[in-house]
Amino acid sequence: MNKLSAVAFAVFLSCVSSPSIAEQSTKADTESVQVIQVVHLNNADEQALISLKGIGRKKALAIISHREEHGNFKSLNALLDVKGIGKYILVENKERLKL
Repeated sequence: MNKLSAVAFAVFLSCVSSPSIAEQSTKADTESVQVIQVVHLNNADEQALISLKGIGRKKALAIISHREEHGNFKSLNALLDVKGIGKYILVENKERLKL
């Protein structure tokens, strides 16, 4: 095989083996899909609560303590009754929180 044929063959192989633009776009779209992990406020453990935005160990323990002292949360807004939990944290996590 001469040099020109080898180069042409290499170009052909790269075109055939590389995904098309449509395939690349679809792959990128599926890779960017994020699974939203739901946290059930009335039975979440410390680790589940820490997975929420703005919640560290101290706030997670405060949520659990509040739940143990006052019973289950009746609404997501009741989370605001926990010391250290403000509207920002509630808004940032609202789509992940369930009762």
